[in-house]
Amino acid sequence: MDDANALMMAMMEPPAGMEDEFNDWYDMEHLPERNAIPGFVAGHRWRCLHGHPRWLATYFLSHVGVLHEPAYAKVGYDNASPWTKRVTARTIGRLRVVGERIGSAPHIAFDPNVTARLLAARYAVAPGAREAELVTALENIAAAAPMQPSLRLFRGVEASAGNVWLLAGFPGAVDTGTATALFGHMASAGVGAGAGAGAGAGAGAAHFNLYMPHWKTQG
Repeated sequence: MDDANALMMAMMEPPAGMEDEFNDWYDMEHLPERNAIPGFVAGHRWRCLHGHPRWLATYFLSHVGVLHEPAYAKVGYDNASPWTKRVTARTIGRLRVVGERIGSAPHIAFDPNVTARLLAARYAVAPGAREAELVTALENIAAAAPMQPSLRLFRGVEASAGNVWLLAGFPGAVDTGTATALFGHMASAGVGAGAGAGAGAGAGAAHFNLYMPHWKTQG
């Protein structure tokens, strides 16, 4: 498998009454189409347990430039399929994140077969000393955690610039409180003020969603 040096995430949810078509489109057309593009290392879907919007797709990429190459342009943007245009025009809460890998975590994508829960968190920290401080703190927290979450960190680029995104994969089920105690109280300006700071899940993180894997057999 190619190294996963970059990430694209797509978050959205369908309006009421369109859930079945939305999932059919994603599972049968959109995800397979993206996974067939050279440079797309692995794409998976996740269902939100805490946060908004309800659906997440993670695409691990060999490099950020994949999103500007002809193979992607052939099926993206104005060249998207009629089904894609129909569904995405009706979705709400859409957020597209692009990032390049930072930190010392492995260059591999998450495997939903061994990832029971996935945390996605955003910290409003630009490149520089504070970013390095934040990355070190997050990696130290993950290494010391008894449930051994697997960490992937990305520096936002393009429209996502000025942020660090964390993906933490847990091998077993964890609740929002556990995830918050680990990663939810990092101060948005840099390294956190500790587990007692803030009130409510994700305090200190500008975005804080907890997911489980989505399988086609789910209702």
